Amino acid sequence: MRTVVVILQGDPNFARYERRDRFAWLHFSRGDTSRDGFLELKRSLVKAAELFRGPVIVIHESDTPIPRGFRIDQPLRNDKGAVVTNLTRIAIGLKKPQS
Repeated sequence: MRTVVVILQGDPNFARYERRDRFAWLHFSRGDTSRDGFLELKRSLVKAAELFRGPVIVIHESDTPIPRGFRIDQPLRNDKGAVVTNLTRIAIGLKKPQS
């Protein structure tokens, strides 16, 4: 394979990504409403990008309109805090989502 492309229907909120915490299991509680349902997906994407070494492209819809209709960036960091440079996100946020 030369490229891996992942297409998602929902917005995984990459701005909310947190690096792996060695003692995350101590912080978990059933009453925690701020739990990120996409956390394991984001960790898996980082791991896949580190192992693959080729371009990994993630395409998803944005919950809010984006001025030009799309955004391209590299939002994820590895466990050491470095930007994962071969993982690129394309967020599509149309002004009129019905279109």
